[in-house]
Amino acid sequence: MNKKILHISLQGKVTDGWNYQDNLLPKYHSKDGYDVSIITSQYVHSTDGTITVDGRSEYVNNDGVKIIRLKAFKLIPGNNNFQLFLGLKKIITKEKPDYIFLHGFQGLNIGSIINYVKNTNGIKLLVDNHADYSNSARTKISWAIHKLLWRKQAKRLLKYTNKFYGVTPGRVSFLSELYDLPEHKIGLLPLAADDELVEAALSPSFKNKYQKHFKDNKNQLLIVTGGKIDHHKRQILTLMQVIDELGKENYNVKLVVFGPAIGSIKENINKLSKKKHINYVGWVSPRESYFYLSMADLVVFPGRHSVFWEICVALMRPMLVKQWHGHENIDYNGNIKYIYNDSFEEIKWNLKNILKDNTLLEMKRVAANVPNHIFLYSYVAKSTIEQFNKS
Repeated sequence: MNKKILHISLQGKVTDGWNYQDNLLPKYHSKDGYDVSIITSQYVHSTDGTITVDGRSEYVNNDGVKIIRLKAFKLIPGNNNFQLFLGLKKIITKEKPDYIFLHGFQGLNIGSIINYVKNTNGIKLLVDNHADYSNSARTKISWAIHKLLWRKQAKRLLKYTNKFYGVTPGRVSFLSELYDLPEHKIGLLPLAADDELVEAALSPSFKNKYQKHFKDNKNQLLIVTGGKIDHHKRQILTLMQVIDELGKENYNVKLVVFGPAIGSIKENINKLSKKKHINYVGWVSPRESYFYLSMADLVVFPGRHSVFWEICVALMRPMLVKQWHGHENIDYNGNIKYIYNDSFEEIKWNLKNILKDNTLLEMKRVAANVPNHIFLYSYVAKSTIEQFNKS
């Protein structure tokens, strides 16, 4: 009988078909022959970037993974951290997992998990962390919650957990610095890409098809950016303004922007998208996002980190990104250039320097030679199984 892996992701919004870790790690565990289930909330992303509710309590997704969605009781309205999920202990007991992978422990529901692990012989538990100094502990109140409440949660889990993972180097450091976890208990489990979509997107026929659709001429340089465009990524507006300016200066460039624009930023995105050298395509499917990134001569992410950074490494694309501490694992000494204050002048200066001489050619050469297999979820999934099987 195949061993059972139970993923528990109550803080995230597990949305079928998306590119996030809590979708793809279970997918590749299932492909490796394990019986896989996910316990998660009813909250999911919609195509316009808002949050909606999936009212189904249990079903099997297209990857053959059982999805169990629990209703939540929010102790503080509008706050997803302080909520209790109804029936969690009962569902864990019913699923009878051999292995549990807990996606994020910054919540109020770990007592049920600890109780099951403590009273079940042979059970193995892995825990990951998606918090770092760019998205958490940015105010005195948030810092205090992490340092006092979530640190206490981590300490409660410590005795029962094989390994705590950070999904970036910065998130590994967060485990050590904010939660005071011992070094031998923490490690890096990188975010990655879907093997199947990488293989498809790297096919020359698909790449050529997308490039031909967007290029005004065969020598035009395609720059791509994308993801959910909200107030955390307002720098995309600046990038669009820079491209408009470069176009006026007769640079042979084209910017393709994908992803839903949220709230007040939407009007400005739509206005800038009317410029000659800019093409805003709006929301695209997770599968299409790989094709858009793959066709790029250069990918630019001027705002906060997203999973697309690791996907671009898997797709062997050169990048210009905002410098954030703790993402050193995607830098292979030449595939990436950095911006620091994300001003119009700085983005423009960097792009002009990348476009001249042989800088971009060298970036492409380095990107094409990175060990991209370690950024595929087939590889990441196998590494977690190895950790589960350690005594």
